[in-house]
Amino acid sequence: MPHESVKVNYDIGNSASLGYKIYEEFEAYGDRITDIHIKDRAYNGGSVELGTGNVNFDKFLMILKKFKYEGLIIMQAYRDDEGVKIFDKQYDYFKNKFSDIL
Repeated sequence: MPHESVKVNYDIGNSASLGYKIYEEFEAYGDRITDIHIKDRAYNGGSVELGTGNVNFDKFLMILKKFKYEGLIIMQAYRDDEGVKIFDKQYDYFKNKFSDIL
């Protein structure tokens, strides 16, 4: 059994890029997740705009509710030369998608 002080930072985009299954990860160590990085990535690829990669955000939200996650959610979304404009667009996506758990 892992030591109680060992915690997990979960990055949904990195997991999607590597082909991991969200539910399996939460089953394995969901009780140790203290914060989540929100980003989207293509399978075996880099960061992309939220909602355009391989993260299944609807399934992710169902899992957060099932496991009653109450930790931090940190936006680590895609950035490009548009700067604040692309962030605003993704923040709107995030607010709309996550509105019922915020």
